[in-house]
Amino acid sequence: MGIYDREYYREERVGMGFRPPMAAVAALVIVNIAVLLADFLFTPDVRPGGRTLLQDYLGMTPQTLYQPWQWYRFLTYGFVHDQRLFHLIGNMLILYFFGNEVEQRLGRNEFLRFYILCLLIGSIVWALLGAGGVAENPNVRMFGASGAAVGVLVLFALYYPRRTVFAYFIIPMPAWLLGAIIVGADLFGALGGGAAPVAYSVHLAGAAAAFLYFQLRWNLGRPIERIGDWWRQRGRPKLRVVRPQPPEQDEDDPAANDEEVDRILAKLSAEGLDSLTARERRTLQDASRRYQQKLRSGRSSDDR
Repeated sequence: MGIYDREYYREERVGMGFRPPMAAVAALVIVNIAVLLADFLFTPDVRPGGRTLLQDYLGMTPQTLYQPWQWYRFLTYGFVHDQRLFHLIGNMLILYFFGNEVEQRLGRNEFLRFYILCLLIGSIVWALLGAGGVAENPNVRMFGASGAAVGVLVLFALYYPRRTVFAYFIIPMPAWLLGAIIVGADLFGALGGGAAPVAYSVHLAGAAAAFLYFQLRWNLGRPIERIGDWWRQRGRPKLRVVRPQPPEQDEDDPAANDEEVDRILAKLSAEGLDSLTARERRTLQDASRRYQQKLRSGRSSDDR
């Protein structure tokens, strides 16, 4: 499919055109809601001790650190919530209102990698503190996406510090101030000032992950690609492979140009603007210029 066939390049035609994959934020919200509905289905009456079936099987305790066969819980805990709906609603509202713009900046795949990073760092820090007796009760079970949600909010505040946001939908303030209030409240709670059963260390770990991601300009896709390349090369003879540079695109060949633009746009959508090389950016600029010229020539023909 060529660049001029894409939905956002059409002027009047409407139809079953190119449909991008579901946004990561939308997919995460749907999965979290589906898990809660399944939890209501499997455990209509909460078990003795206040935990549901999925909270038992997907949540984690500090002892999970010593049980490698249960390490999946370091990730699955983030998709289970309390059956009191405010727990899920609060996290999903943060994810929806702040995550959409962060995803647009990072790209779908990189946003998912960042979200998973926040979940993993939060659970590992919490387990280490709990197992060492520094923080939470070692027998308590932890679950919920709050650490990742705080990470998304803090990353939004770092990218757009002066953007006006509305705390509790009514109080306007710059994003940096909201982020500072959230982190300050969690720090106060972690130091013993919080009365509610909240895993403050998980929230702070999510915020720290966001700060490091922003400050160090991480791109989590690059190490994953290197690991994949290394894995594919295992066991192969060490031969030197010379990869010829791709030939310059012939501007007189619109089909070849359109295919290259399609590839770059797909990469932009999946991995974000920072993933594009200088050559790929020039290709998009050239395509945009050709499209503008086509529009101007079409309008000139209509005026005659």
